[in-house]
Amino acid sequence: MAAKAGLDQARQDAKALEDSPYEWTARVNAQRRTSEPGARSNEWNVGLERTVRLPAKGSADRHIAAATLDEGMARFRGAWRAASRELVDQWLDWLAAREGQSPAMAHQQAAQENLAAVEKRIKAGDASRLDASLARAELAEQQRVGNEERTASAVAWAKLHARFPALPEQVTPVPSAVPLSVNAASLRERIRERNAMLQAAQAQLRKAQAQSERSRAEKVPDPTVGVYTASEARSGTHHWRHTQHSNSRRAAAYARQLGGLCGGNDATGIRAEEARTGRIDCDYVRDDGRGVCRMGDRRFRRRGGEPGAL
Repeated sequence: MAAKAGLDQARQDAKALEDSPYEWTARVNAQRRTSEPGARSNEWNVGLERTVRLPAKGSADRHIAAATLDEGMARFRGAWRAASRELVDQWLDWLAAREGQSPAMAHQQAAQENLAAVEKRIKAGDASRLDASLARAELAEQQRVGNEERTASAVAWAKLHARFPALPEQVTPVPSAVPLSVNAASLRERIRERNAMLQAAQAQLRKAQAQSERSRAEKVPDPTVGVYTASEARSGTHHWRHTQHSNSRRAAAYARQLGGLCGGNDATGIRAEEARTGRIDCDYVRDDGRGVCRMGDRRFRRRGGEPGAL
């Protein structure tokens, strides 16, 4: 079970490394701003972004994932073979303990027959009581040996059944050994290829190399791509462009003020026709009378109702 859990963990780790660690991220912010008394604005911004893993990092992660999976498989095969060897060893121990009962039972049976024969000889006057005592001692020794063999067999089976509960208590004959049909060189190569510990060590080496490659790729950060939109309303701020004939009176009034400030229309180059046609652009930044007026290449700032040249 532990080996199977380790293999499942290796598969999960490999899958996590193969997949990108980044996900799409949505950002939504909303706020209300108060710039002046009674002037409020609702603002919001929405964004959708995702960090993209660079190809060099993706390749290194896939190499790490493959090495991790190979290491997990090698360790699982190693644990499987270790369990197989443990099964064979405990099964052989149980068979040996079970087979040891047969000689003990035979010796015990022989001791009982010897004691019966000695007792008959005593009755016939052909043996002494000392011979009977020796025969009883021999029978007791064989009974003790028989009990030990039965106990050893029970203990061996209990260990085997506890480790492998699905195994039936059934004696299976061991097949005879047969000579190998391959030479020693091929056998060594086969052992080297199927050695689980060697495979795990090789997988660890590839994993370390891939991790080194990943560390070098970390010098370049992953880029982030996405889309972003926002709404920023400015309450209390107005923009007008006086280009309509209906605003000609206001434009003419500002032209006269500017002209008077700079010494008249001739000094400033402002012509009545331009004022009447509304070719003066006035931007009011706030409602308190402050603003900027432009005529041609000249710009004038209106401060508290009075114009001033920039």
